[in-house]
Amino acid sequence: MQQLWTSLGTGVFTVLTGFSIFTLGQLAVKMVLEPILELKRNIGLTVHLILLNQASIYNNSASPETLAALGSLSANLLSASQSAPKSVTLRLLLGAPLSPDVLEASRSLNGLYHTLSEHQGDEMVYKQIQEHINSIEIELGVKLTFSEN
Repeated sequence: MQQLWTSLGTGVFTVLTGFSIFTLGQLAVKMVLEPILELKRNIGLTVHLILLNQASIYNNSASPETLAALGSLSANLLSASQSAPKSVTLRLLLGAPLSPDVLEASRSLNGLYHTLSEHQGDEMVYKQIQEHINSIEIELGVKLTFSEN
């Protein structure tokens, strides 16, 4: 009888341990990895949009669809950053930019949107456009041009 209780206790312990490890693993995935991946996905979408429309952005002739996408990406980038873990160590370990950097990049993306939408065709805003793009590159640690330098 003693051996039966020992075997039963070992089985219950094994099941509870397995359940606990699975639950903790799922919590880590849902609370840490998925928000970081969403942030990185939004960064990738931002890079893709700017590279895809590079000529029209630099020439200050972006289409209304591109302008709408820029505004939307700015908000998506900031919201994804807010849902990601705030830990500096965790973000650096997982290769994600820090919250203040994402905030500044989002501001620059929003500034780029406003510059392009309010000064369509104005030749005097090229320096502003370049400043916004340079800021986004620096803050997110990405390359937004096809040039080699």
